[in-house]
Amino acid sequence: MIAILGGPIGNILGIYVRTGLFWWTGKWIGGNADASQVRAAVAWSYLPLCASLILWIPQLVLFGTESFTNETPRLDESIGLEVAFIGFSAAKLALLAWSFVIFFNCLGEVQGFSAWKAVGNYFLALLLVAVPVGAILAFVYFLRH
Repeated sequence: MIAILGGPIGNILGIYVRTGLFWWTGKWIGGNADASQVRAAVAWSYLPLCASLILWIPQLVLFGTESFTNETPRLDESIGLEVAFIGFSAAKLALLAWSFVIFFNCLGEVQGFSAWKAVGNYFLALLLVAVPVGAILAFVYFLRH
């Protein structure tokens, strides 16, 4: 229930946070998109991920709660279920990859640069978050030890 209710709200908030990060760091490397254009690029890249939600219906029918646990006795004793599970995982991975392809191409288009430069835009935004979070975690770790 938490995923059903919190997922859409969290993703909508995430779109706005990511938009701000990609817009801001894109400006550093010559991007010329406004925030609404970056938000559209981020939102369109979610389309394959939304399509992957459809895969949960047959997956839940086939695997039940074993989709959410480490203990998978029914899955472990059936080669057919294992193959199906691998197939679902591969399909989700392919849709995730396609989501990134769409994102980098859309972001590059709206920012006025190549998809490869959009990859750089992505990693700049990632660093903008990872460096302070890493510093805080390191500080807390050293305080405890």
